[in-house]
Amino acid sequence: MKNSFNQEMRRRFVLIYIATISIIIIIATLQYINLVENEINFQKKEILKKTPYFIQTNDVKFVSKTDILSASLLEKSIPLRIIKQGKVHILFYTPKDNYYRFLIRPIVAISCIILFIYFVLNRVLKKWLFRLREFKKFLYSYLENSIIDERLFMRIKQSDDEIYKLSVDAKKLMDDSLKISKKQKNFIKILEELNEVVLVISNEFDVLEYNKPWLEFEQKSSNFLDYLNEANIEKLEIALSDLQNSKIPNIIFVDTLHKEESYFEIKIIHTKSAFGVIIRDVSSIYKKHQETKHMALHDSLTNLPNRMLFLDRLSTEIKKSKREDRIFAVLFFDLDKFKEVNDKYGHEAGDLVLVEFSKRVSGHLRASDTLARLGGDEFVGIISDITHISEIDLVVEKIHTTLEQAVVYNNHSIYINTSIGVSIYPDNGVNVDVLMLKADNAMYRCKKNSEKYCKYNEEL
Repeated sequence: MKNSFNQEMRRRFVLIYIATISIIIIIATLQYINLVENEINFQKKEILKKTPYFIQTNDVKFVSKTDILSASLLEKSIPLRIIKQGKVHILFYTPKDNYYRFLIRPIVAISCIILFIYFVLNRVLKKWLFRLREFKKFLYSYLENSIIDERLFMRIKQSDDEIYKLSVDAKKLMDDSLKISKKQKNFIKILEELNEVVLVISNEFDVLEYNKPWLEFEQKSSNFLDYLNEANIEKLEIALSDLQNSKIPNIIFVDTLHKEESYFEIKIIHTKSAFGVIIRDVSSIYKKHQETKHMALHDSLTNLPNRMLFLDRLSTEIKKSKREDRIFAVLFFDLDKFKEVNDKYGHEAGDLVLVEFSKRVSGHLRASDTLARLGGDEFVGIISDITHISEIDLVVEKIHTTLEQAVVYNNHSIYINTSIGVSIYPDNGVNVDVLMLKADNAMYRCKKNSEKYCKYNEEL
């Protein structure tokens, strides 16, 4: 930097010197010619006395600037043209001042001035250059080592000028940057020690930044969507525009992230240029929640849906069947002589009968169907998506067939018999209460008449 600066400075001074000298030579030459012309004009009378027959005409110029310049350059006398007796005669005039002596004075003066300026300015610039080099070192020491070199700063502080002000501003920025960097390092250290995963992902969901816990996941892809199940991807796509437009503060959902027996709460926030993702392992909490939810909606003995869940599913089935213009059946079960089983063999035997009944009946229902326990020995079911009422007869026949096999308890054979009442949507009703009531009425008619299966009939 030092050599290149000095070379550039010398080159520019040489150019300035050459241009200045050229201008001085031109100005001095013009001034010299003007002085000689004035001198010749002043001496014109003396010259004419020596030539009494002089006639001045416009055709022959007495003296020209070209004559003066050429004679001066060649250090010769200047030719003066006169007309005597119709002929042109030439006289010679020698100026008082020699052209080169006249020219050398301004050149020397200007050269001295320029050289003086050069040496003074060179000294000043070298001092500035030294301080600029120190400022450069000061900056690089921070950029390379993240430290503020106070020794270099004190060297720059020699004069209260722009370089010093610039270094003060730079030092302030460095101090602020170091403070921010320290906070960031502490924050990053805390992030690394957290159990939660923290990600920064692009608007295309590519993972840009992450903390250490993310490495515990199988790195199957750089795109975050590849870790989510399809249902959550659909939910995310629906809510994404609201999140980006700040209509909602965040998106929260639970996903397994393709890890078995694991559940993670995923919270997504949005900044101007990216998404922030916080992933928290909630497996134990989620499982407990699911267990609590399951217990609240299922029978503890048979693990079948309880009354609350059944009524919700029945309401849903009514809406779906109405929308799709389909029929379904509600089945009401009551175990015959169940009280005698409890009295004769005890409640343990009765519980075994209830569990076995629920297993056998469930085995003949589809995944879309429902079997629930209302309480005691009362069960209720939904046979959905029926195309013809005759399908119910086949289901009931299979249920009775599977119940013919005895339940063995302490070497005792216990036989299960059940009465089944059926109501049909929409023929027997279009709401929950009516369908349940009519299926119950049909069941009691079966019990009264010792029948195994009765459909609700308004005429009976």
